[in-house]
Order: sequence, then C-alpha cells, then structure tokens
Amino acid sequence: MISIIILLASLLFAYYICLFYLKTRQYPPGPTPLPLIGNVLMLRHFRQHWNKELTKLYQIYGPVITLWLGPMPIVFIGDVDVAREAFAKIELTGRTNLELACLYCNEKHQDFSLNNNMASWWALRNVMHKAIRKYAKCNDLSGVVDTIVTDMTANMIATNQPINPTIFAYNMSMSIMGHFILNEKCVYIHTHQIMISVFDMNVDNT
Repeated sequence: MISIIILLASLLFAYYICLFYLKTRQYPPGPTPLPLIGNVLMLRHFRQHWNKELTKLYQIYGPVITLWLGPMPIVFIGDVDVAREAFAKIELTGRTNLELACLYCNEKHQDFSLNNNMASWWALRNVMHKAIRKYAKCNDLSGVVDTIVTDMTANMIATNQPINPTIFAYNMSMSIMGHFILNEKCVYIHTHQIMISVFDMNVDNT
C-alpha cells in the first residue's frame, strides 16, 4: 500500500513538473525556474538595486524577460518602446492579486482602482465619470492628483524611517476624493477620518 502511494505521488509530481515547464514556454525567456520555488533563489545574489540587476538579465535574454516568484510568472519589460506598445493592448492590462489591491477592492478584486479590463471595470468607470461630472467641484483632475501625490511622497521621505504604506495609501485616496467633493485638502482636516470610515464601509459592501 505504501509503495502504491509513493508511486502515485511520484507520478503526480512528475506530471506537475511537465506541466510547469510546458507553461514556461508560453512566456518570454528568462533564467530557468525551479518547480514550486521558481527563480526565488537567484534573488539571494542581488547585490544592487533590482533595476540594475534586471539590466544584466536584459543583456542576456533580451528586452522582455520572465522571472518566476514561486509558481507565479512576472514579466519585466526593459525597453521603453516595447513597454508603450505592450501597455496599449487590452490583453496586457490585467491586474495581479496584490496586497495593495486588498485595500481598495473586494475579495474578487472587482473594483475600479485595481480591476482587470473587463465588463465590470467599464461599468464602474462609467459610473465614476457620471459621479465626477455631477459632484466634482474641481475640473483639474490631473493637477490635483499630481499635487497630492507629490505632497504625500515628500511626507513619506520626510519620515526618514520605515512607514506603514496603508496609511499613506488611504491618505492619498481620501485627499483626492475630498478635494473633488469638498474642495478641501482632507488629509489635514477632521473630515478625512469621516471619509475613511465611509470608504471602509463601501469597500466592505462591494
């Protein structure tokens, strides 16, 4: 009985390995990954910023490479022109399940902030545009976002210590929405806390 279990386990593992390496052929070239752990071990040898380390890989494998973090493939683009061409295609506008997405989306990641380019995203986009046109007290969206993100980045740098990104993510989102709805910088007023409570409630109900 034990020998049969070992045999079945070995066959399943061999089947998984075959499927894994067949899957790697569907992605751009890159360092050969190991089953289950991918290219995680090579990250131990990164001595510089990962952008500089990736530059070395671009020179070996080309401007588009794939690194496997465990069983999940991550495609990196090291050429500006290729990146512009890629991001203009709907097929490449998907979103992975990041921890950051959990701050803004429901468990299915079906919300406007970090959603795949699908029917639900377009529906939410149309609703958002109607809400902005109806309630917004400011027409310069790009200018407001640029100012708030710049201020928040300066605040993050000024702390000069490890930070909790959740707080700053909330601050930026609430300040942008508050500026449009209330025409105020909500990071510095009590309304900010009220908006966070409303935001949390809306996320829980999505």
